[in-house]
Amino acid sequence: MTHLFFLSGISLLLKLLTLLQFRKCFRTFPVCILLIAFSFIAMNLCELCFQHVLLEQDGGYTVVTLYYVFSLLGIYAVLSYAIQFSPHFQLWWQIITTGLLLAPQLFVLLTGIGITTIVRWDDSFTQLSGHYFFIVQLGYYLQPFIIVTVLLYTMASTKTHNVRLRVKSLLVALLPLLAAAPGIVNLFTSSLPIYISGVTSILFAITLWFVCFTHIEKNQFLLMSYIPFSRESRILRSLAESVAQPDRGLRKVLQEYETQILNETLAKTDGNITHAAKILKIGRSTLSQKMSKQECQPPEEPS
Repeated sequence: MTHLFFLSGISLLLKLLTLLQFRKCFRTFPVCILLIAFSFIAMNLCELCFQHVLLEQDGGYTVVTLYYVFSLLGIYAVLSYAIQFSPHFQLWWQIITTGLLLAPQLFVLLTGIGITTIVRWDDSFTQLSGHYFFIVQLGYYLQPFIIVTVLLYTMASTKTHNVRLRVKSLLVALLPLLAAAPGIVNLFTSSLPIYISGVTSILFAITLWFVCFTHIEKNQFLLMSYIPFSRESRILRSLAESVAQPDRGLRKVLQEYETQILNETLAKTDGNITHAAKILKIGRSTLSQKMSKQECQPPEEPS
């Protein structure tokens, strides 16, 4: 159990450092991000008190159940956060959908028919059994599929540049968690001596950082710029090539740089010149003249 406490302690420290790093953005964070942070931190607290507090009382059943409850709440908070990006999903629809998906799993856990026995806990409390534990497993299988489906549908159904960028960056940020979720629940029911709960906590700490990071607009562009063949990567590569060739002349390089900035701003505002001018802090007529002079056009959205 020492290794489990060590991994959980590292994970808890990473999550607290994440919240400390983004503390200035708390006012702009939606409730879903705060719920994600709360759930992920609560999972660590369950791990750290597993042996010393609850193991002597009821064999660890209570803390394992709480661990699963908090992990499910965290994953559903990620789902709710993903749904908020789509203009087609109203708040009432989000609450009903999330509630219908979460209710049976919480019922199975809280009534004690999902986890009836902790078969193994000496190396880690991974091997569990229960008559209806498959319902909890189903929740872990469904969530990655539903989250990805919601994000892809949102990206396909909107032409707004800001929304598409937010969705793409969140999809990239969640890929490790979404890919690992089905395997995590299988390991929880296996007899392998793997500290999977500690590893899961580390993975959730990384996810929390990425969720906070991509909520900031400028970071969305920065993250996507590291993705090969992405639109953001091509823009930065083009700018880098322009700056790296001083023999082309300073005026030419600055013109190309200005063109890229204008095109990106116009794409961000969906071609709204007035809005773009406000972002660039120049007059609308000045922006129109620059567009005419440099033949700037908002880049077409990919199909």
